Amino acid sequence: MLVGAAAVAIAAFVAYFALCICKLGWTGDFRVYVAGVRELYEHPFAPRHETLALPASTSFAYTPYLYLAAGLGALLRLGPYGAMQAAALVNLGLYTSGLLALFSRRWWGGGRNFVVVTAAFLLATLFVRNITYFLSSEVSADSWGYVVAYPSAFAWGLFLWTLVALERVLELSERGTSARLRWLLLVALGVWTTLVVHPLTGSWLFGIAGLRALLVIAAPAFVRTPATRAQRRSAVVVVVVVVMAAALTPLWPWLSFLQKGIVTAREGTALTEAPFATFAALYVLAGLALVRRTVAGDGRVAWLLLGWGASGVVYVVLGFADIDYRARYIFFMGFFAQVLVAWQLSTDLGVLAALGRREGRRLAGAGALVGVVAVAVAVGLQLPVVEGRLASPQLLWSKSDAAAAYAADLEPLQPYLDSKSIVLFADPRSAMRLTAATGARSVFVTFAAHLEDNAQRRADVPRFFGRSTSKASRAQIIDRWQATHALIARPTDEKVQDLAAVLGPPLFRNRNLALFSTERLAKKKPEQAKGKKKRSNPIEVQLRSGSK
Repeated sequence: MLVGAAAVAIAAFVAYFALCICKLGWTGDFRVYVAGVRELYEHPFAPRHETLALPASTSFAYTPYLYLAAGLGALLRLGPYGAMQAAALVNLGLYTSGLLALFSRRWWGGGRNFVVVTAAFLLATLFVRNITYFLSSEVSADSWGYVVAYPSAFAWGLFLWTLVALERVLELSERGTSARLRWLLLVALGVWTTLVVHPLTGSWLFGIAGLRALLVIAAPAFVRTPATRAQRRSAVVVVVVVVMAAALTPLWPWLSFLQKGIVTAREGTALTEAPFATFAALYVLAGLALVRRTVAGDGRVAWLLLGWGASGVVYVVLGFADIDYRARYIFFMGFFAQVLVAWQLSTDLGVLAALGRREGRRLAGAGALVGVVAVAVAVGLQLPVVEGRLASPQLLWSKSDAAAAYAADLEPLQPYLDSKSIVLFADPRSAMRLTAATGARSVFVTFAAHLEDNAQRRADVPRFFGRSTSKASRAQIIDRWQATHALIARPTDEKVQDLAAVLGPPLFRNRNLALFSTERLAKKKPEQAKGKKKRSNPIEVQLRSGSK
């Protein structure tokens, strides 16, 4: 009965977030990936930057994950948004199946109780939080539905399945080599792909996988069953494979997060200001579980402490290196506490379920009841945090498909813009949706802080639309970025008349948009003036050749 209830809870988790994938309107980083999928549809082997008139070597969007999303979309004949929805469903499936597979392994839970452990883990990770941030890598009840399409969600699934593959390599050490080699290949592929797709999660996986293998080699006292010689040999091979996989990540041709400008970018989240306040209730529960399982003689808790401590050391080191995105390691550290709470909660639920069938278990039953009530109280404290931010299934069901509404307001511009257009648009967030709707590039967008000329772009766009900006300054801005159009959102008569005085009447106008051609102010191209031969633009050469 307990296993059946846990299975129903896991099914409800999958069903609810699958509904979120179909109905929630996504924003934030998601706009980068939708634009990237559109570009991969058009130029899969030599893409440009997904939203700017720059080569792909300046983009961080083109990872194996985005190629997977574009491949799924092309196979299923979906639009760019629909392709990301399909990829999100893959992420949801990878994450859920990865948890079930991981907790079925002896080292991570084991036994027939793995379904209950998985359900308990989902409860802990979704609801036992004091603060949520709607950040990537955050698997909370109110955040997961919005970030499940992100590369970080794909990386979570890869992390879990890579650990499963590592455990299988160790378990099969005494058997034939063919099955072990298959799992070893999955370890290598998992580490390499995770590092390329989401380097922060990849760095964590690199460390935890290596640490797990080193434990087998070192065989510390808390490991009650000593490793065999064959398992030690397998562990050595795992260490070598993990290091080699990491060393091969530069083979991926596009921009890495480790390159200049990406690693030093400022996220500006409050997460780093209160790293432990985020999981205050979780760590209280984990502390209680730690004491109880240590008294019960469960040596595996030392592994969770070691993993948590190693993740914490990396968090501190990244802080000294002034890497703002180290905040994700707070979520990674929480993973070990969530596993510990899940182990203890599943044990307590099992004790309570068996009370009616056993004698002499009253004292154990009292302890189990206290443990279950403590988790229930922690979940109850979280509910006010997510209230109003966690959509009900009924509300989600009543919504229209999010894909149809994503860029509907910009679709009227399709007859006027194409992938060769470069638009001055004062709304950098909507500029990314503009690419998804029309293929047009913009002068300035969000999520481009790593570009050396980003400050100039940020300054030029609002200056262009300023009423006090001279005609000559506007012409200079147009020429600097080779802009072909200017676009106003929420146009007023005053704004339209100001631009029309220098650019001519708008090509298109409705209540939401006014589009102008910049041809009147743009300098004539060399081939248009005195019959001179056109000179090559180095960026255009890069775009045509697909060079990185």
